[in-house]
Amino acid sequence: MSARVAYELLEELGRGGKGVVSRARAPDGREVAIRKLDRGAEPALRRLERERSLRGALLEADGFVPVLEIRPGEERPFIVTPLLARGTLRDRLREGPIPARETIEIARVLARSLGRAHKAGYVHLDLRPENVFLGEDGTWLVAGLGLARHFRESAQAAEERRELDPYKAPEQHERSRAVGFAADVYALGAIICECLLGEPPRPGETLEILLARLGLSRLPGVPGSFAYVVERCVALDPQERYGSGNALALALDIQRGLGRILSAALLLVVLASMLCVASPTLFVRAMGLAFAVQLVGYAVLSFQGLHMQVGEQQKAKRTH
Repeated sequence: MSARVAYELLEELGRGGKGVVSRARAPDGREVAIRKLDRGAEPALRRLERERSLRGALLEADGFVPVLEIRPGEERPFIVTPLLARGTLRDRLREGPIPARETIEIARVLARSLGRAHKAGYVHLDLRPENVFLGEDGTWLVAGLGLARHFRESAQAAEERRELDPYKAPEQHERSRAVGFAADVYALGAIICECLLGEPPRPGETLEILLARLGLSRLPGVPGSFAYVVERCVALDPQERYGSGNALALALDIQRGLGRILSAALLLVVLASMLCVASPTLFVRAMGLAFAVQLVGYAVLSFQGLHMQVGEQQKAKRTH
């Protein structure tokens, strides 16, 4: 009853599973989204309790949809979040594949968000396009933390839903395997594939098999260094993936840095070719500078990559 007093329900936005999402007006006049759950939906109620425990741990500044209020004790338990009228990544995907440049930026934003959750010790476990919202400022935000659990908690069934799901890592379908941060990395890799190709890998598919099934030899429009990152994300063995969102974010930053280095070197080569006619000496110097730019850039990126690998190995030792 208190939900009727505090919030004015305006219209139903959607329903599914064990709940209904509605647009509502809060006491202060702003419009919000209310997700009401059926009292008998025990798995959904457990997720709501988890979401309540996470409230305040991961905020909008961290790349997550903020939770404004949770009331698990009502006749119809509900959760209140801002009304994000610009839709979800699923809405964007209904328009077709997303251009490579935009996909790479989405990957960076979501990797950083996952990295913040992982640093706090939480595994999301349900990252998918429906749980990624476009904020009013154009930033992509992660929602759906109801399935998240602390990494150090007992991994009693990786989660309540075990049907084959393209965004679930292989280990999430097997009770005997531990589920950690790498499961979220897999989900993000599947999302990246869907952004570029129109669909994620099917359960058990590697990137190579997915591309072959679609009649492609490579990911369209992206450099080989980015394709390598995606291939690692959707590796079937969690040990072959990046160990956390932060590790993936660093790999994407390195990939971007590599692209900038190659662009700078190419510019110097073009300049050298222009100087070739005017002065052979300037041509030699420009080519030497281009080579030096690549060499220094590769050295810096190699050092960052090595530092990332050592950090992952040390973290793996601490968590086992």
